Amino acid sequence: MMNRKWTELLCCMALMIPPMGPVRISQGAAGKQSQKQAKDVTKTSSKISKTLRADGAEQDNPLSGIPSKKEQELIENTDFSLSDVPEELLENANVNSEEVKDIDGVDNLDLHSFTTVNKDQSKTLHVFESPVKYYDKEENEIKFIDNDFMQSNEIISGNDSYAYENKDNAIKVYLPENSREYVTIMNQEESSLFFSPMGEKEVPVRKKTVKFLGEEEKVAEYGDAFGQGYDLQYIPQSEGVKENILFNKHDDIVC
Repeated sequence: MMNRKWTELLCCMALMIPPMGPVRISQGAAGKQSQKQAKDVTKTSSKISKTLRADGAEQDNPLSGIPSKKEQELIENTDFSLSDVPEELLENANVNSEEVKDIDGVDNLDLHSFTTVNKDQSKTLHVFESPVKYYDKEENEIKFIDNDFMQSNEIISGNDSYAYENKDNAIKVYLPENSREYVTIMNQEESSLFFSPMGEKEVPVRKKTVKFLGEEEKVAEYGDAFGQGYDLQYIPQSEGVKENILFNKHDDIVC
């Protein structure tokens, strides 16, 4: 029988449902469209006032409240090239960089899509359930979300700094050097959420790539944080952070 400690731990775990994969709409020079992974997919509007999701449903756009003067500045400030798109996002969208020459600006202001211009002059729209861009309020510019890990210079207290943070997002995730320090999540208004696991011992963090359901993902792992064989992992995401608790064994059962 599982002991109380692990029962309580499992009760506190949240089930993370992975977002729908990218929907691609390819448009050739003659204007004919072929649809993949979805039916009746409607291209996302680039207007600030509204957004059409991949299923054609209209939703509120987070950019709709900005003043008209800033709106024009935003349009002028937002100009993407292929090098601005994170490598992981290109891989997720199955974009072959050797066949693509640029990014089309038609949907620059849409947070859920981007359009590639192919070398044969055709265009491909890539639509995502979760946002792949965010609005940088300070610079009044749309940017691609890049949740890859980078070394952090953010100070926790005194001379101590966090180990890692995600590269570029409206939601910043700061991960400490060891499992006894606080994980910090901060938005652009500098509202913060702090939490730390109640593990058995203090363990250092390390970056690694793991496979989950056949997909590779980069994680920050605190090995044996809850005892030998029980690892803690964090993965920054578009709208927060995902926490994995990895059971390598339980009593006499080895996974």
